[in-house]
Formats: sequence, structure tokens, C-alpha cells
Amino acid sequence: MKEFVKKITAVLLATCMIFALAACGGSGTQKDVSETLAGAEIEVVIPSHPNWPYRDDWKSWQYVREATGADIDVVAYPNSDYSTKASLIMADPENVPDLMCMPDMSYVSKYVSQGAFVAIDDYLDEMPNYTKFWDSVPEEEAESMLKMRRAVDGKTYYPQVYGRQNTINLRTWLYRKDIFEKHNIKMPETMDDLYLAAKQLKALYPDSFPICIRGFFNNGADLIGASWSPNFAVGAYYDFEKEEWHYGARENTMREIIEYFRMLDEENLITPNYVNMSASEWSELVYTNRTFIFPQYQVQIDILNADSRGHNPDFTMAAMLPPRADTERGQNMVAKSNVDPCGYVVFNSGDEKRISNAISLLDWFYSDEACELLSWGKEGETYEVVNGEKKYILEDGQNVENAYGFQTNSLIVRIKPEAVMAGFSDEQRESTEFILEHTEKDYNPVRWVGFNEEEEAVRADVGAALDTYTKEMISKFLIGTEPLSKWDEYVATINEMGADKLLAAYESAYNRVK
Repeated sequence: MKEFVKKITAVLLATCMIFALAACGGSGTQKDVSETLAGAEIEVVIPSHPNWPYRDDWKSWQYVREATGADIDVVAYPNSDYSTKASLIMADPENVPDLMCMPDMSYVSKYVSQGAFVAIDDYLDEMPNYTKFWDSVPEEEAESMLKMRRAVDGKTYYPQVYGRQNTINLRTWLYRKDIFEKHNIKMPETMDDLYLAAKQLKALYPDSFPICIRGFFNNGADLIGASWSPNFAVGAYYDFEKEEWHYGARENTMREIIEYFRMLDEENLITPNYVNMSASEWSELVYTNRTFIFPQYQVQIDILNADSRGHNPDFTMAAMLPPRADTERGQNMVAKSNVDPCGYVVFNSGDEKRISNAISLLDWFYSDEACELLSWGKEGETYEVVNGEKKYILEDGQNVENAYGFQTNSLIVRIKPEAVMAGFSDEQRESTEFILEHTEKDYNPVRWVGFNEEEEAVRADVGAALDTYTKEMISKFLIGTEPLSKWDEYVATINEMGADKLLAAYESAYNRVK
């Protein structure tokens, strides 16, 4: 596939995280789709998020129809049913839509080998906006995003999106800044400091569990394991510093993490059900001032502060420095989780005119016109200019997703990073900058690499069995129903089950794209 790698001078935002020139604007002739797509009927399938369900009257899709001239039929399915609907669509190749928004690469990989989608590599001569935009993005950034979308055959069926990738899914440690300041508790720099801070909080609030982990394997070890060793994950992971594959569940780092959490548990410094804690249980503790430190999504800063300040004006949730473990490779970092997994596929309907129309619409999404419309909309309708800055026109309690459909998963092909940041409070913007400084650069390839048939068989067989066994045993080690004296026996079982065979499959798959 053609490499989109022309370097331009980049202007960093105040967050030092996003290239503003690449985001929108720029010169050059945009492809005029109003004639190409005038009257064309295009069916687009999208997910409908429970927090901002799709509405027919959203300005965003109105602007898409007006700009392209196409008759776009948007079919929205609830997120909870989306995987089922996708399977049903794939099972009926005679009645596929034209475009479908997919939640991540794993969905796409399942069906590429069946010929369900067209490779955009074969239609680049019809995609001048796509090519122009990605040629404007600095080489390293463009390539790092592109390789996560390549299929096993080296082609791209699921083109990368731009604008939210540095802020969506961003997670780190959060803490009650007001409580720490009230009691003059120092922000922890190490895991030992974290333990001592939790002890102080427990003494001050005996009914509390100072530390809360909502799900050990997701918000726990796979996120904060990087504080013990770079790139660490419970299952397979790639160590970018050493350039080698590992299986974290059998490493000494895993044992050290277990020992740390057992210590917290034994002293009632962490919620007793942290291995599989539900969202409702976590919320109840946060809102009743019975937990103060936890890993979470950065968007929770604004949500929790807004929800709580009506009855407690001092309530302040903020990003905390990720405490480092006292190990040889300990670092004040969390694992990278801030990538944008969403995007579109074009179905191989067998009708070249339909395919061409779908390609033209997809290409338009990468244009300057689309970027402006789907970032801000139109002045006086969706935004106004205040003191030289664009501000969304929103009623109390509204956000841009609910009000206009902006920044929803189906409309983020290319948007302005500053428009995403505009939806944050000053507090959350400040915390976002801090979080990005303490987030690892590289994303575990396990989460995106594509497999051939042989590799997929290993992943599905060996990988699934290992995942079940290791999580079961780690859970038992954590709650004490299995003693750590069985650690060597546990590691031997992992080896016997084929951990090295699994890593070989990942290495083979990753070598094709790294």
C-alpha cells in the first residue's frame, strides 16, 4: 500500500500531543462529491451509544447529506446488540449495507478473509482527500496509526481515523485532590508512598477503602502494570525496549503485583471485591466518600466533579502521578490505552457503482470541509465565536454528542483535536496534559495485530485456554484461596499449555507490520 509519509512543519497544541496543522485546514483542491453523489442512495450502519442514542434530527448527519448531496439512510443499532447485528449482516451477503462503522479491528479481521470488504488500497485513485490528508501527517505518527489497521494480507480494509486518538480511552490513576489537600497528604510517587497514603486515609476514614480497583485485569494489572515494568500486561505483550515478546502472567513482575495487592487487601486498604467489581459498586463508594484513589478514564474527572459539587462544592477529582514500583524497571507510567479503535468498512456488495459511491463518501469524510463541519458544525447553529475562540452552543446539561451527534463513533473519521478538547473543563484539560506525560508511547500489538489462519488457530485454542487458566489462578492468588507457594507449579502449567507457542504466533503476525 502506498505510504502516506510526507513530513510538514507541525504546530503542537498546548497539550503537546496533537499536530494541529494535520488536523484540519490547509490548502489544495478538495474533491467535489456533490455531483458524484447527487441523489446516490447509500446505506450506513452505525452503533447507537446508550449515553447519546442516535437521533434522526442530529445536525451532524444533516450536514453530511447537504454537503455530499447523497440520500444517506442511517441504520443505527444499540451498542449492546451491535456484534449480533454485525454477524447477521455478514451472514446475508446479498443484502449488505454500503458502509458500516466497526468498533475495532477485531471485528474486521474476522471477515476480511471471507472477502466481505473492499481494500481501500485498490481505490486510492478515487480517494484524493484521504491521500492528501495522510500525506500531510508526520511520517512516524501516520505510520504508527496505519500499521494498526493493516490486515493480514498487508492491505487496509479499515482506514484509520484522526482527531480523538490522543484523548479517547485515556486512563490513569485519579484521586480526591480536595481530601489530600485537606489532610496535607503528599501525592504518592512510589507504590510504597501509595501504601502509606492509603494507611493515612484509612485512619482518617475508618469506614473507607482508600484504594479502589474496578476490575483487576482491566483497570488493574493491564493498566498499571507498566509501573512495575515497561509495557507489562497479564497475557502476551511486546516489550518495545527489549524488542521481544513476553507472557506476563508467568513473570516475576506478576508475582510482585499480586503480593502488593494482597498486602493492601490484608490491611483493608482496597475494596474486598476489586477482582471483579461492578460499575455500580464503584460509583456508590465514590459518591459516598468511601474511596479516594483509583485507576479510571480521564473523562470521569468532569463527570464526577459535576455530579458531586452540588452537595459538596469542594469535591475535586484530578489525575494523580502513576506511582512507580521499587523495581529495576519501575516507572511513573501507565500503559497506553488512548487509541481510537473506531472506523468504517466498505462492503464488497458486488455492485461497482455502490462501492464507488461508498468510497466517495468515505473519502469525503477526510476532506477539509468534512473536518470543519463534523468538528464544529456551522456558526450560529452549533457554535459561536467568543473572544476569538469557538464555543459550542449548548443548553445546560447538554454535550456535543447528545445535542448534535458530533464526536460520536460514526462521525470521527477526521475531526479537529481542539474541538474534542473544547468539550472538557479547564480542570480536565489540565489533567489530560498531565496524564499524557505519564502514559507509555506504544500500544500493545496484542490489541490490534492481524493473524493468518494458522496463527488465529493458535490464538483461539492456546490463547483462550491460557487466558482462562491464568485469570482463574491469579484471582485465587489474590484472594488467598491458593497460596503463592504454588507459584512455580502454576508457571510450569502455563509453559506446558503452550505459552511459547502463543508468543511465536504473535511474533510471526507482528513481524509482518512492525
